[in-house]
Amino acid sequence: MVGLSVNPPAADLERLKMVNAKKRLQIKRYLTVFFRVLGLVLLFMPCRVYADAIAKIIAKVNDRAITSQDARDYRIILEYQPPEVKDQLPKDEKELKKYILSHIVDDQLTIDAAKREREEAIKNEKDEKRKKSLEIPPEEIEKRIDEITAGYPSRVEFEKSLVDKGISLTILRERIKEQLLVRDAIDMHVRYNINISPQKIIDAYNANLKEMIAPLKYVFLLAKNADKNILTAIAAFLKENGEEKSIDKYKNELVKLESPANELKEGISGMLVKLKEGELAIQKIEGIDYLIYLSKIIPERVVPLEEAREKIANMLWQREYVEKLDAWLKELKENAVINILDDEYR
Repeated sequence: MVGLSVNPPAADLERLKMVNAKKRLQIKRYLTVFFRVLGLVLLFMPCRVYADAIAKIIAKVNDRAITSQDARDYRIILEYQPPEVKDQLPKDEKELKKYILSHIVDDQLTIDAAKREREEAIKNEKDEKRKKSLEIPPEEIEKRIDEITAGYPSRVEFEKSLVDKGISLTILRERIKEQLLVRDAIDMHVRYNINISPQKIIDAYNANLKEMIAPLKYVFLLAKNADKNILTAIAAFLKENGEEKSIDKYKNELVKLESPANELKEGISGMLVKLKEGELAIQKIEGIDYLIYLSKIIPERVVPLEEAREKIANMLWQREYVEKLDAWLKELKENAVINILDDEYR
C-alpha cells in the first residue's frame, strides 16, 4: 500500500507553465506514492485477514489478486491528498475507478520489481560484506516506525492504534520495507538517470521567454485601524519624517509589503493604482480604514536567466522524472500479465 502526500521539490510551475495539469498530478502522485513514510493511512486500513475474506477480486497482476478492498483503501488515501491533487481527479465515478485500479497496478508492479531486483542482486553478489549492504537495514525500518510513533502521545497509544485497526508491527515493518525497496529501485531506474545540463536550462529559458515576465510590483506601507484618527496621525508623521522613522515609531501598526497588484485585495490594489511614488491615502475598505503609502513601483521585467535558473532546473527535473518513471512503468506492464476481471474498472 501507499502513503500520504508529501511535498515535491519546489518549483514555480504556475509561472513557468511548462508542465500541464495532468503531468502536475502525475508528479504529485509519483512523489507521494514512492517516498512517503506510511503514516496515517496504514493506521486507518482495516484488518486484511477479514477484509480479504469478503472482498471481491477485481483484477490480477501476474499471480497477485487486487480486490475491491484494495480499491476502497486507495480511495481513502485520495481523501487525504491536498486540494490541488484532488481537484485533478476524474469526476466521473467509472473513470475514477479506472484511475484507482491503474495506480494500484502501478504500485504492485513497482513493489514486485523492487523485491525481485533486490533478491537477484543479493543472490548474485559474491562479496559477503557487499551482500549485507544490499539488505534494508533493520535500524532504518525502526527509524521510520519511530517517526510514525512521534505523532502519538506515547508508544503504548501507537501500538494500541495498530491493534484497533487490525495491523501488527510485523505487517507495518514489512510495508515500510517495501517502500524503502521501491525508493531504491526508483533511484536506480529513474533518479540516477536524470541529467539536467546547463544547456537544457538555457534552451528551456529561450523557448519560454514569454513566460519569463515578472509582473509590475508595488512596494508600499500599510496600516489599518478602526480609528481613523490613529491613521491620520501616522500619515502626518510619515509625511514629516519618512519611511524608516515611521516604521520604527509605528512598528506595531505599519507593515512594509512588496506584491504584484493581482495578488492583493481589490480595494488595496485600487488605492495603489491611483497613487504615485511618495504619495499616501486613507480609505475605507470593507468597513475598515486603511492607510497606504506607495514607496516604489517596480516595473514589469524579463526575469534574467540566472534568476530563473533554479526554477527551470526544478521544472525540467520533474518533467524528466515523470517521463522516465512512465517509461519504466510501461516496461513493467509490457512484461506483466494483467487481467481486469470487474467491468466497473475497465
